[in-house]
Amino acid sequence: MTLVESYLARGPKSGPALLDARSRRMAEAEREYADAVQQFARDMLGSVDTFESICEMLVQDVLKGKGAELHNERESLLSDFRRRVDLLQQACDGARRAEQATGIALPEVTLLAEEGKTLREKVARLESRWQTEDDLEVLAADRFPLPAGKLETLTRKYPPPQSWYDQEGVVS
Repeated sequence: MTLVESYLARGPKSGPALLDARSRRMAEAEREYADAVQQFARDMLGSVDTFESICEMLVQDVLKGKGAELHNERESLLSDFRRRVDLLQQACDGARRAEQATGIALPEVTLLAEEGKTLREKVARLESRWQTEDDLEVLAADRFPLPAGKLETLTRKYPPPQSWYDQEGVVS
């Protein structure tokens, strides 16, 4: 048997059946990737609600007199929020890659993009408004606005001290 005959007798190392099997395995792997991305996305959605809940807990703690303690944790807390924003972006990027790989439109892409944008804005607003312990107390007070009528009633019942009016530059 010649070398050519020997080669032809072995047949090709690939063929339609082998290519089909590889194609199926690749499609399965892509689908598994998309499923994993969708699960990660579902876990990340709700980050804005979690942020709001944490802010509400902060307000409650400020009202309990823990403002100084919370302010000492400011950078750590903001860092955790920023990390969550980054994770949302990673989840969105992963969902886009899964869409491209599978050719299947994933609604999570839009949901994650919106959630990330909203959380990014809320964290930036909190970060800019909370620089000092006093700022934290103002943020807590802003959560409980008094209606104008109630404020007027309280002002009549508990008028400010005369010294406030006596301050230089204050118009009464």
